[in-house]
Amino acid sequence: MSQDLRNMKTLVLFFSFLLIGCDSKAQIIEYLEVEGVCLEDHAAQPEGLPYVYSGVITHFAYVTHDAHEIYGFVDRQTPDDNARKLVKSGYQSPNTIYLLGLKKEQIARDTFQAKGISEREADGESPLRETSCTLKVTKRLDRIPSST
Repeated sequence: MSQDLRNMKTLVLFFSFLLIGCDSKAQIIEYLEVEGVCLEDHAAQPEGLPYVYSGVITHFAYVTHDAHEIYGFVDRQTPDDNARKLVKSGYQSPNTIYLLGLKKEQIARDTFQAKGISEREADGESPLRETSCTLKVTKRLDRIPSST
């Protein structure tokens, strides 16, 4: 992942937490680490070459508004040897997929389907495309883990 993209994600999370801090009744319900396979809806996956992704999903509840927010992202983790094969196939999988419109019932399962918007490059020049993922929860926490 490029440093610019990492910085952008950090800023998005930071501002999200600032907004939550304005509502003293907001709380983190769940923090999920996920991994799985994703593919842009317009593309066909080459035989035997999965596009492997991992990332996080965060579920917040705003008690004063009786509302929930569930969002996250996954980044490509495809091993180098597969990445070379993917480039040869003429298709480059996106670097990041932003997961949107997630529901409580959906993320309650250990494995679930999710829709997102792909981002190929951090430059903002690449077209954004609808993407489908099959994700498995690898860790569930009731808080955001400390950075230590």
